[in-house]
Amino acid sequence: MKLRFAAALISAVVWAGSVAADNLALVISNSPKRAEWFSRGADGYLTTLNRLSRAGFSVTTVELASQAEIAEALTVFAKAITPEDRVLVLLDGTMANVSGQNWLLSGGAGAADAFTLGARAIPVAPVAELLSIAPGRSVLALSAQPVEGRLGNGVRPGLSDYAPPQGVTLFHGAPTDVFRLVGGDLLDPRRSVGAAAARASDVVASGFLPRGQSFMQDTTPTAPKMTSALFYEAAQAIGTPEAFTAYLDRYPNGAEAEAARAARSALERSKAEDAEATEAALNLSRDARRAIQTDLRALGHYNSAIDGLYGRGTRAAIAGWQESAGFPPTGYVTAAQIAVLQTQAAPILQAEAEERAKQQKADRDYWAQTGAKGTPAGFATYLERYPNGEFADIARSQLEEAQSERIAPATNDRWTQQIERAKAAEANVAKSGVARLLIEQRLASLGYEIGFVDGRFDNAARSAIQAYQQDKGIPATGYVDNATAASLLVSR
Repeated sequence: MKLRFAAALISAVVWAGSVAADNLALVISNSPKRAEWFSRGADGYLTTLNRLSRAGFSVTTVELASQAEIAEALTVFAKAITPEDRVLVLLDGTMANVSGQNWLLSGGAGAADAFTLGARAIPVAPVAELLSIAPGRSVLALSAQPVEGRLGNGVRPGLSDYAPPQGVTLFHGAPTDVFRLVGGDLLDPRRSVGAAAARASDVVASGFLPRGQSFMQDTTPTAPKMTSALFYEAAQAIGTPEAFTAYLDRYPNGAEAEAARAARSALERSKAEDAEATEAALNLSRDARRAIQTDLRALGHYNSAIDGLYGRGTRAAIAGWQESAGFPPTGYVTAAQIAVLQTQAAPILQAEAEERAKQQKADRDYWAQTGAKGTPAGFATYLERYPNGEFADIARSQLEEAQSERIAPATNDRWTQQIERAKAAEANVAKSGVARLLIEQRLASLGYEIGFVDGRFDNAARSAIQAYQQDKGIPATGYVDNATAASLLVSR
């Protein structure tokens, strides 16, 4: 896909493409005062939508939407964009920024703080990134509504300085000023993008601002004969690894092939170094790195230790996620990518936390019914269901303490009954002195401390029987029941 994109972009540089382009507009308005903006006449919201439609744009509107609804609309819109399209995205609503990253608050975002903003707002930077699919033909307009009420801790109102991707035009300002520009001078084919921006003195403009090209300008396709030199010149003008790869795909043995390979290698090294430097500048803490690994695990890209240490596994996981999310798979994250990653992982992590809380409650409730009563039977019953539960270590410790005595005190009916059954079984299995003597000899040969081998089953013998039963997973009653006798016959 990337190579086809690069080739299409080169064609656009070399000659004005003959493919019919679409005019696509996405307008997202989360303004709490939309009714007021509707009534602003020539500078109003509805007037701008109507003018875009009359100018030939296919206009999609999303109004007072949740974060998930906005994200879905952006995903669908991104799939429709091609490099030949003319594209405009207008974001209208409350804007905020955290550590230099700009956000559009979703409907019902409320007083989201710096830690919860990712689940309640849309980051602006990825929206600008998707517009770079159509470089030189895309505009991002940000209509910043006044902030009402108090924002959460760490969240600042308004927009911070931001440089859009190459080939993307960025406008931001007050609603009426942005609406006037988008629905007026920007749609005039006689006025260049740069001139339209200059006339809108109250709107901040940055990025691609050509003085000789109108946003609505249509070029006449005149395709010169493509040559190796012309294609290479276009690749140089674009200056990306994908552009030189597209050249090499078409002219693998061309006169400029060696230079193209060298240029591609240099750009890839530079790109990797830039990505690494960008992440390093974030100065991520160990906890922040763990959080990224946790998000990657939630999304199915990482299955190793959550330790905040970034080796090949973590870098591969980051690259895999970046590719799935439509970012260059560098293996190094940017602040905007971290925000997108958090937004994607938040619902999954929330569901996992709720499930853990549910399991923990069930564990504690069962402990209250069993082990909390302080009986060996209660401890054993708890461990049957929760061998790795919250109270498993306590239960095992208490069982060991009770079983270290001659016979664990039996205050529970079930445990008492089990001991009585073991006693009755022993009366049949080892009723003779010879049988008891043989059992003691067998235990001694297996390494258990039996004391005197005299067939009397004194305290030392009972302790040895209990120890053997514990080792073999037999209820440690201290009496030789049928299961214990059978096990002794085959033990080595």
